Amino acid sequence: MPEQVSKTFLTVEGVTIRYEGGLQLFPEMNFSANKGELIGILGPSGVGKSSLLRVIAGLQAASTGNVKVDGRCVTKARPKDRGVSMLFQDPVIYEHMSVFENIAFPLYCQNNSLNVINESVHKIAKLLEISELLTVSPKRLSGGERQRLALARVFASNSRCALLDEPVKAAFEPAMRAAIRRHIRDLHLVRGGVTVIVSHEHQEIVEICDRLLFIFPDGSYCISPEEAIAHPPNESVARFMDIGNIVSAQLDQETECLILDSGMRLKLSTPVGQKNIWNDNHKHIWYIPPNALTAKKGITFHIETLAWTAIGPIVTLCSKSTNSIIKLKMSGSMEMKYKAIEIFVDGRKIKKIG
Repeated sequence: MPEQVSKTFLTVEGVTIRYEGGLQLFPEMNFSANKGELIGILGPSGVGKSSLLRVIAGLQAASTGNVKVDGRCVTKARPKDRGVSMLFQDPVIYEHMSVFENIAFPLYCQNNSLNVINESVHKIAKLLEISELLTVSPKRLSGGERQRLALARVFASNSRCALLDEPVKAAFEPAMRAAIRRHIRDLHLVRGGVTVIVSHEHQEIVEICDRLLFIFPDGSYCISPEEAIAHPPNESVARFMDIGNIVSAQLDQETECLILDSGMRLKLSTPVGQKNIWNDNHKHIWYIPPNALTAKKGITFHIETLAWTAIGPIVTLCSKSTNSIIKLKMSGSMEMKYKAIEIFVDGRKIKKIG
């Protein structure tokens, strides 16, 4: 009987990072990524996201723990021997080389033949839509083109583990950020292996990632984007995802309504105690996922935003009369469930349901 091959491609075991004076960036880190997964690392500034990437790449030593890539322990291996490539926050572009030479540089270092180098460079340049720039000097490139060049160099190498530190720049216009995200996903799917992206803005990566690793000073949590929205493990994750519906309230056991501090009553369509209702009993802070809410008759809401998320379209409603904001998951039955809602856009009532 053939031996079963493990799908786990990247493993971080018991890794800690401590500095002189006793500063420790995060508690002991343990997570793994399967072959083909795209992992997003999220967390507040200064928590150690970039440092974790540097440990995986071998550019920074961990205080404790081990790193494995494709089943091989690389904790003591040199960066060039780990099978890992990395894109830094401020990627180094070799200004004296052409775009082609920049992309080809890691392939030259890995002693690939000229035919392999030429084929690899043209293939990835086509994917990133920079084929017409291969003979151009990087000095003539725009910011978005330089970022695509940096991505091309990372994914052109023979490594099967790509580490991307803030690849989607906040300074880029929205269309360019969306294009960079699309390119990252396409490159990942073509190459396989594992891709790890660091960001401090969940909006930038949640749509392309298979799982999200949240790092906070008190712990880390690796969950799917759907879980992060529908059932965040704690208040830190829920607030970081900025998904709303974290309220201070008391539960009316008889009616299963939450009574907010403002006096507003929210009816839960999901019974209390089920998995997707999160409650911190010590502070009476509740997280209610959008698909667990129904509206009470007689309350008027204004639409603030409508956005697509990992669990579908979410509409943000604001009640001026109760000074409350709630988010509801929209569906085909919305007119049936929320028939007392009056909808306003820019102060003008466009529809009254019921």
